[in-house]
Amino acid sequence: MPNTVLGKVSLTPRGAYRSGARYTALDLVGHEGGGYIALREVQDIAPSDDGVNWMLLAARGGEGIQGEQGIPGYVFTPSVSAEGVVSWTNNGDLPNPDPVDIMGPEGPRGPQGDSVVSIEHTGGTGAPGTTDTYTVKLSNGSIAGAFQVYNGADGNGAGDFKADGSVPMTGNLQMGGNRVVDVGSAQESTDAVNKSDLDKAIQSVTITTDAEPVEGSHNPVQSGGVFSALSNKVNKNTPIIWYDLQLQDGFKPSAYAKYGKDDAGWVQIAGAVTYPGGTLKENEVIAILPEGYRPSALIPIPLIQSSGNWAIFGWIDTAGNIKLTGISPPNGFNQMYGISLGATFKAY
Repeated sequence: MPNTVLGKVSLTPRGAYRSGARYTALDLVGHEGGGYIALREVQDIAPSDDGVNWMLLAARGGEGIQGEQGIPGYVFTPSVSAEGVVSWTNNGDLPNPDPVDIMGPEGPRGPQGDSVVSIEHTGGTGAPGTTDTYTVKLSNGSIAGAFQVYNGADGNGAGDFKADGSVPMTGNLQMGGNRVVDVGSAQESTDAVNKSDLDKAIQSVTITTDAEPVEGSHNPVQSGGVFSALSNKVNKNTPIIWYDLQLQDGFKPSAYAKYGKDDAGWVQIAGAVTYPGGTLKENEVIAILPEGYRPSALIPIPLIQSSGNWAIFGWIDTAGNIKLTGISPPNGFNQMYGISLGATFKAY
């Protein structure tokens, strides 16, 4: 009895349809939620129920009902010690990740700075009533600058002090760091005044201070007790105005994700974000800070995924990009549930 070759008589599953692949009759593929059978040899013809190249075997089903509410995640909060060690606490009484030392090695010692080696008398005779010049020289042989010293004339010049402390008032009095005592009440607008007259005048004076108190400032009200008082005033806690972070595509706030800045220019970032599904890449940008809220140099920030105890690190660059980096484990972020954010730095 002769043999009859029937050829291919059963379906051959080929998985999801791939453009460019070659399919033959009875090949079974999946495409856009449906199942299709090839009717003949085809290539680069997407499956459809056209009856010539493909036949629909099973259409895509309708949308299912919404599932039940999932279990809330837990928030892991990082902190950085003065020694550069990152540690975590959480609100779920869960094991925390091991502490991580993020402080880099000590940098190389900088070059030796230049110092003053001499102050030389380079001009003038030292005669009373004249000015002499002194030049400052540095250890590298260069000249840092020069200054002048006035030689008193013992009363022979206008405004000079005599050896006995008296002053011949033949011109404008230049006090420098000296003190005048026992001055009577002023009679004319050009007269000197005593302390009681000065106290009365100061009561109606408005003093303008520097924007921020600075020790050693040339502003006379920035010294001693006034500096301390101004520092206390500036350092008083003032409410921070918070703004929503400008999250990038795919990231969503978890309860909140905000940033703010205090009066001293310190920026704070707080809250958490989620990434519902997908795969995160190295240097993925979570959010972008606006100008005025950016660091002057690249700074590291500790992050934590709040599901699975996985640690992540991040950076904030000078363009305000908050990026993911150092993902550990490297294959642990195909499903992202939440990342807590926390950072404080001085804006430029």
